[in-house]
Amino acid sequence: MIALFDADAKARNTHILAIKDVNDTTKSCLDKVLTASGFHSVAGMPSAISPIHFASIDEYMASLSSATRKDMRRKLKRSGDIRIEYRDTIDDVLGEIHSMYLETKNRSDLQFEELTPEYFQEVLKLEHGVCSLYFAGDTLIGANLMLANNERLLDKFFCMRTDAGQEYNLYFVSWFTNIQYCIDHGLRFYQSGQAGYETKLRLGSKMLENAMYFRHRNPIANALLKLASPLLTFDVPKSN
Repeated sequence: MIALFDADAKARNTHILAIKDVNDTTKSCLDKVLTASGFHSVAGMPSAISPIHFASIDEYMASLSSATRKDMRRKLKRSGDIRIEYRDTIDDVLGEIHSMYLETKNRSDLQFEELTPEYFQEVLKLEHGVCSLYFAGDTLIGANLMLANNERLLDKFFCMRTDAGQEYNLYFVSWFTNIQYCIDHGLRFYQSGQAGYETKLRLGSKMLENAMYFRHRNPIANALLKLASPLLTFDVPKSN
């Protein structure tokens, strides 16, 4: 696979190869072969995982600190005004969802690649794809693209209209909705995105460390990258 990866990079005239989100389990299998192939590792952005061992939202709420419980009750006051639909097709609202995605992406301090509308459609064609839509009245104000198997709900992208989303505290509404989804479907873990770690720690998430491996195809540049690698390490937040 590494040889094919390298050949594809060469064909595309791509200079740097990277493998991200290598967790402890995967690292034990990959570290030796990646290191032998000239890759260097640094600490990457961790995964935020919420273990689901609650029978109800009330039990989950009780597991949080008193200050967080008080804050969440305030933030969720208007959650009853929100209508939620679960979809496996979104063709009729794809333009709105992509518009919200771009709006959310442009607000973010972290900048990633820009996804196409077709990306959202293709994810939902997967066996485990699911999308939750959030409506205020008849107006779509948020969407959450996810993958769910028999033990884990993986939050791929959450997006919302800025003003309406803030008015309804939609991020927190979606968080509690996803916890409820896990409870209802007997899932053991809720894995949220790689950002907003301080809030996720408050909400009971654990941080699972990830490594990123990278290599420059030019041996001299690769040696210089190895020297600079300590500067590229992500400062991993600590779980409570």
